[in-house]
Amino acid sequence: MSMLDAKVEDTTAMPHSLKEASKEELVDFVIDGVQAMGEVIGTTFAYKLIADYCLFRLQQIHEVGYRHQLDECDDQDRALAWARDAGHLQAMMATLKEIQCGPQDFQCPLED
Repeated sequence: MSMLDAKVEDTTAMPHSLKEASKEELVDFVIDGVQAMGEVIGTTFAYKLIADYCLFRLQQIHEVGYRHQLDECDDQDRALAWARDAGHLQAMMATLKEIQCGPQDFQCPLED
């Protein structure tokens, strides 16, 4: 048996979904994944890039929620709440882009 064959037997299969996971399992999963990405990239900028993408996805989700509430549910109050939150997320992204995270940070170039 090769070393690779032994590794396959030793590994635990990753669950297909964490929808039923506990709070602790979700937090552990996210922390492990973010730390792994940070280690691969190897700079502080990795965490800024991860945060920026997460904020971007949340903004997209809130824009879809806004359109759904307005177009399909005809609920202007809920639509406005989704739109307001999308705006908050935009503001967070704008603020994050202004925080310098080293020479690799292409979002906020170093000043001369």
